[in-house]
Order: sequence, then structure tokens, then C-alpha cells
Amino acid sequence: MYLSFAVPMSKTWGMGLGIRPFSATDNSINYIAPVTGNPGVNTEYTYKGDGALSEIYMGHGVGLTKNLSVGVNASYVFGSLYNTSLSRLILDPYNPTAENQYGFRTRTRYTGFVIKPGIAFRVELNRLQDTLVVQNVIRLRREHDFYQQLGAAHESEYKEEIEELNERIKKLTKESSKDERIPVLEERVKLYKDSIDYNRSHTRHLSDSINDKIREVERSHFRSKLHHIKDSLRANDSLYSNAGFNHFKNEHYRFSRKVFFNAGATYNWFPQMNTTTDYEYLRVMAGTNQEVVDSSLTSVKGSAMFPPSAKFGFGFDKPGRWAFGADVTYNWWSVYKNSSGNGGLLDSWNFSLGGEFTPVARKVLHAKTYRLGVQYQQTPIFINNTRINDFSASIGATIPVGSRLVAGTAILPRINVALSVGQRGTTDNGLVRDRYVKLSLSLLVNDRWFNKRKIH
Repeated sequence: MYLSFAVPMSKTWGMGLGIRPFSATDNSINYIAPVTGNPGVNTEYTYKGDGALSEIYMGHGVGLTKNLSVGVNASYVFGSLYNTSLSRLILDPYNPTAENQYGFRTRTRYTGFVIKPGIAFRVELNRLQDTLVVQNVIRLRREHDFYQQLGAAHESEYKEEIEELNERIKKLTKESSKDERIPVLEERVKLYKDSIDYNRSHTRHLSDSINDKIREVERSHFRSKLHHIKDSLRANDSLYSNAGFNHFKNEHYRFSRKVFFNAGATYNWFPQMNTTTDYEYLRVMAGTNQEVVDSSLTSVKGSAMFPPSAKFGFGFDKPGRWAFGADVTYNWWSVYKNSSGNGGLLDSWNFSLGGEFTPVARKVLHAKTYRLGVQYQQTPIFINNTRINDFSASIGATIPVGSRLVAGTAILPRINVALSVGQRGTTDNGLVRDRYVKLSLSLLVNDRWFNKRKIH
């Protein structure tokens, strides 16, 4: 179960607190082997592990700049893990569960603190479509200016020629009005004037054509933005009406054209954990599987050292439409120690890659989000000179259910469903390969508190 609260303390300072799962184990191994010295009789061995740890956390984050934030979480971890070892003789091979199981169980209670500092960076990238439109408009305007300047240069050149010809005509007219060269020069003047008129007309036509292209580019760009808003935010009047819809529309429009780059890093540091281990002898009754505690030993107090870990990730997202990212985690399992001593584990790491996409919907209530991801993990387990690895792939979706408005903001509860398929281990060197399928289902319910009241 997850329960979290986020409270804005100021414009650049936020606080969060809540409770959430920290770790869990659930496994069972069962095998049959002959009794040493009596191969005609078999023994069934069962090993189980279960239990979970939870954490209560409080975190604070501060925005140092517009794009850079730092924060720290402090958590109190608590919970119990159980390990059970059982065995029974199979005296009747046709009824292998006819005998009771005997063994012991340990319950280890963990309590301790975790400190988790982190840093996050988020910046808006150049909006590709807007940038291309601007570049296209700039190119067209430059082309427009070029033709204007070219036309002006030609017109200036023609006017100089006309003035020079008119001067020659005046000079010849003074000498003799019947000079045969005068009509020739006048014809040339007329040709230059016609060229000026044609040049003006052609330049005007090119300018009008380019201006039409500029207006069409700007108009279509604006139309695509408007179309995007109308398609993605058209909702029924009862949900998004008046100021509420306008506020939501404006907020979505403000982000709908932006693409962001995100990067962050965290470090988990575990001080020494306190442990209390209870030992008890156990008997499981045949037929009913009822557990009977035959005797309990004194609790043993001790300590454990959990492995610190560091995580780095980055990604890109367009709010409300798509996101994808990757992260790498490194765990120092070699320092892990439980209440019995060194865990004998190796350092491990895992890599995750995934993304999500929200198609444009006619109504916000119909806007489903689809997810896809893969993960590769090098586990800390090393057996028979073989490193145990884990690879999995998952698909999932988020489906809005119900709706209401709080202070002009849409509150949409969501159902999350995910399916994971993976493989852990290998059959090399006499080992076991585990292929698994995991189905996850959760309900996310959010709300807005601390709304400033307005008196109309």
C-alpha cells in the first residue's frame, strides 16, 4: 500500500511524507532426495521465505534555480522477514504427504533509518516544430527582402539609363530637332520605362506570393496548435465548464508544445539496522497443513548492514503526450551483513529502459496511457562460478476512472495495470532457471488540499 502527501511550503520549497513498501520476499523451494544410507526411503525438503519491510518517509526539496533542484529523504524502515526450513520422510510413495513435516522457522524484525539525498535537473528543449516554422518564415522573409532589393537595384539602374538618354535627347534636340538619332533614343527610353513597370509588377507579384506563403505557414502552425488543444481537451460541459475548463485548457496548452530533458541522481545510505531474531521449532500436521509451534528459543538481538546504492537516470518527455527514459542502479551488496554475519554477496547493477505514450483523445476521460519497458539485472548471487542474471520485459496501461474538479484542476483517479515476463538464472553448471510472469494492478487516487479560498 502506498500513501503519500505533498505540501508546497513556498514557491521553491516542497515537502512530502508518506508510507510505502520498501522490500519484500516470497519464495518457496521444494525437492526430494534419498536418505543417506537408506536409498529406499526419500525425504522431502521445503524452504520458504516470506515477509516485507515498509518505510515511513519524509522528504524536502528545494529549487536552487529554474532548472536545478536538490532534496533529501529520511526514512524509518520496519518489518519482519521469515525463513522456514521443513523436512519429512516419505514412507509411502503412493501417499507422500501422509507424514508430518518438522523443522524450524526464524523471524527477523528490522528497524533502522535510511538517508537518501538526490539532485534533479529539468530543462525545456527547443520546440522542434516551432523552430522549423520560425526558420521557414525567416527564409521566406529573406527571400522577400532579396527580391525587393533586387527589384530596387534594377529600377535604380534603369532610371540612371533613362536620365542619361534624356540628357542626350535634349542635347541633340538643341542641335537639330530632326536628328535621326532622337527617335532611336526615345524608343530606348520607352523600353527602359516598360522594364521598370514590368520589374515593379514582377517584384510585387513575388512579394505577394511570398507573403501568402508566410501567412499560410503561420496560419497552419497556429491551426495545428488549436487543433491539438481542441482534440485533446474537448470534454463534456459538466466536467470542464467555464473557468475550470479554461484554466485546465490554458495549463495544458502552456505545456502541450514543450519537450523537456530530465536527469537526476540519488544515493541510498543505510546506517546500521537493528535486528531481533526469534527461533522456533515447527511441526506441520499432515492432511490439514496446520502449523504447531513445538517450542520457542530466546530472541537474539543483533544488527545488519544493508547495501548502499546509487542511481542515475535521464529522459525526455512532452507533458500529457509521451515520455521515455533510462536509468542505471549500482548496489554495493558486498558490504551487506545480516544478523548471522557476512551475506557472501557480490556488488550488482541493473539497467532499465522504458517509455509511455498517451494518444490524443476526444475527451480527457478517455485519454489512456500505454507503457513499455525492459530491465536487465546482474544480481548479487554467485553460485557454482556462475553469476545469476535477470532479464524482464513489461507492458502496461493507465486508465482514468471517475472525475471531479478541485479549484479548477481536474482530479482523475486511475487504474494501473502491468504485465511482466522475465527469466532469472540459467541451467548451466547444474543451476536452475526461473521463468516468471507477474501481473500488477493498482488504484491511484489523488486529491488537492490547502486550496486558497476566494470570496466572490
